Amino acid sequence: MEVRHQPNGRIPGDTVVLKILMQKVRSLELNLTVLQEYIKELNRRHANTSPELDKELSKNTLLLEKANHEIKALIEKKEVMENEIGKLEFWKFDVAS
Repeated sequence: MEVRHQPNGRIPGDTVVLKILMQKVRSLELNLTVLQEYIKELNRRHANTSPELDKELSKNTLLLEKANHEIKALIEKKEVMENEIGKLEFWKFDVAS
């Protein structure tokens, strides 16, 4: 079988394959550009929301610390009341005797 070459040295089917490959390369370049812009936009949004999240986190941390202190104070009051109730019961038992 004899292969015919075009004047530029390519086989006729090569041109079609090269056209398809070039279209795919252009499509990939376009998609890459779109992806880069999308990533830039995401980074910009993330940069804008990060300080807000930090503020909210700081507020929540302060609220948790305050709640923790209040719980400790309530536990201390509970222990004092239990101690006082114990003394009262002992006094009641002593008086009843």
